[in-house]
Amino acid sequence: MNNYLKNTFENKKILILGMGREGKSTLDFLNKNFSNKNFSNLDISTADQKNGENYLDNLKNFDVIVKSPGIPWKLDKIQEALKAGVKFTSQTQIFLDLFKNQTIGITGTKGKSTTSSLIYHILKSSGKDVKLIGNIGKPALDFIENANKKTLFVYELSSFHLTKIILMLKQTLQSSKMKMIFLFTVQTFKN
Repeated sequence: MNNYLKNTFENKKILILGMGREGKSTLDFLNKNFSNKNFSNLDISTADQKNGENYLDNLKNFDVIVKSPGIPWKLDKIQEALKAGVKFTSQTQIFLDLFKNQTIGITGTKGKSTTSSLIYHILKSSGKDVKLIGNIGKPALDFIENANKKTLFVYELSSFHLTKIILMLKQTLQSSKMKMIFLFTVQTFKN
C-alpha cells in the first residue's frame, strides 16, 4: 500500500473535490496514511459546492484530483482540467487499486443492496473476514485500517462510482490477477 500511495500522491498537489461522506473519508485516509510515514510534501486542498459557485475555478492548478461520485464529469471546468492533463481519481479507484483481488463488486439498476447483503451474509456465515462497503454503508476507505490479505469486501457500487472505473476495468482485465468478473442483468417482467 505504501508504494501505491507514494507513487500516486507524494510530492503532488492534491485536491479532494466534494466534501460529503466520501470526501471526508478520503481526507482522513490520506492524512492518516501520510502522517506517520516517511513521506514528504503532502499538499492537500479541498473544494466543495458549499464553498461558493467558484469552487471549480482552480482545478488546473492540481496534479491529482480525488473526485466525489456525485460531481458530474460533464462540467466544463472538469473537462478543461482533464484536457490540461490533470489526473482524476476517486475513492473507489483508490480502493480497487489497493484491494482489487479481494473485492466483490455489485452494481445494477435494482437489487444492489439486497444482493450485496446476501453475499455478505453468506460469506460471514461461512467464517470469512468480510466487510460490507460502498453505497450500503460507510465509505470504502474507512475499512482499510483493519483489513488484511484475507479480508473480503462486498462493495455496493452505484453508476456514479463506476463512471471513471470502466476504463480502469478494461486495463485491469488486460493485465489482471483477478480471478473472475461477473457482469449480469436481472430483469423482472410484469404480467
